[in-house]
This record gives sequence, structure tokens and C-alpha cells, in this order.
Amino acid sequence: APSKYGRLHPEYFALVKGKRDSDPAGFDGKHGRQPCTSNPDVVRIVSEYCDRFFREHPGYDAFNISLNDGRGFCECDRCRALDTGETQLEGYDPETGAQARYPVITDRIIAFANQVCGNLERAHPSKKLILFAYSQYKQPPKRVRPHPNLIVQYTMSAAMHWDPHVAGKQIEEVAAWSGGARNLAIYEYFIQGGFPDLPRLMPELLQPVVRKLYDLGYRHYQTQQGDGYAINGFNYYLLGRLLWNPSLDARRIQAD
Repeated sequence: APSKYGRLHPEYFALVKGKRDSDPAGFDGKHGRQPCTSNPDVVRIVSEYCDRFFREHPGYDAFNISLNDGRGFCECDRCRALDTGETQLEGYDPETGAQARYPVITDRIIAFANQVCGNLERAHPSKKLILFAYSQYKQPPKRVRPHPNLIVQYTMSAAMHWDPHVAGKQIEEVAAWSGGARNLAIYEYFIQGGFPDLPRLMPELLQPVVRKLYDLGYRHYQTQQGDGYAINGFNYYLLGRLLWNPSLDARRIQAD
């Protein structure tokens, strides 16, 4: 937390535009103030935190060490040296054609998670760590293979699969992750991101993607849910049925 380390150890935090993003003022607990994942002390602190968590909560199977939401990832030389140099386009505006280009940082983030997994495996050989495949680290790594005790949780939005380009890109990425990671998970977005939820039933989109994910070896699934069960409840119901048995027919479930 920047409230604990920000002033004493600014080097623990991301270097952004020449300045460490370590100021505790205005931090909401989940956006910005990214860690410098190549700093050995950061790796040690996270490892010690996870070790303490598993000792105090032996009933838990896994613990999530994903980075904060938003941007502001580290630009120091040590972090950048772990990157491949690839970039990705995001935020396409269909009216203006504008897009933003960001560096892909997956290899450095997986390297960080692998070190933490390695520090824990002797004391907690059966425990897992969870890491999102998200934002600038959504694409699979090129140089680093995820640790066997790491669960990679890909952030997917099946509601966008009406667009063949989006569907093809996401399926291509989940397939690539399945070729390198032993433990695979999905984080799905069942909400519009605002209140109130708008109706958007999507049985014809959910069924093929759940079946494909199962065939690729994905075995963990989580949805981001909102307050819209009254109008989108069928999505949740259908998903529950398909996760239990991916071979079921969505139209039959809908008719029932």
C-alpha cells in the first residue's frame, strides 16, 4: 500500500514519466500506484504477504496477485528490459478511427508472478496464485512460461462476440494461453459497467465460447455481476447450465 511504503520507498512503485507513482494521497485502493514488478524487494514483500495469507487461511486454495486496475505501469529500464518491444492498439473509436498504442508488458508480469510462485512452492506446494490476463498484459507471453502453480485468468467479454473481429481475437488469445499455462481461468463481464444494467440476452454468444473454452482446457470461471438479475437473469442461468455441461443446447435451455 502507498500509505505504508509510498514515502519511505518510492522505488517500490512504477516510474511513470520520470516520477515514481508513490503518493498515497488520492489512492482509492485499486487504481494506479502500480508496483515496480522487477524490484526484488517488491517480489519479497508480495511473497511474504502470500505466505502469511496461506498460513492464516489454510482453507484457501488460491490467492490473487493481479495488478491494480487502470494504467500507469512502470517505465524503468529494469522493467522495460523484460518486455518484447511489441505494442497493441486499443480504444478504437468507430466515428473518428482514433486508437491508442500501448506497450505489451505480459512477459515482465508473468516473470514477476513466477518469482512469487517459486518463493511459495516449498512451504505451500498445493496452493495457487491467480493473475489476470488483462489490459497491457492480456496477450500471451513470448519468452516466459507461466509457473505450474499460477492460474492465468483471461478477461473476456462474450457480449462483444457479435463482432467477428473481437471474437476471433479473443479466441486466438485464449487458445495461445492454453498452449503455455497449466491452469486456466476466465473473468467474464456480464454487466454494462454502469447502473442500471441494460437488457442484453446473449445465448447464441455464450454457448459456443463456453464450449470452446472447455475444449481448450479452461476449468475456472468467474463473472463480474451487477444489479441486473431481473432483466439479465437468463444469462446467469444459461451460463450455470453450460458450465455444468458445455454440450447442452442453449436453445433448448431457453425454451425450457
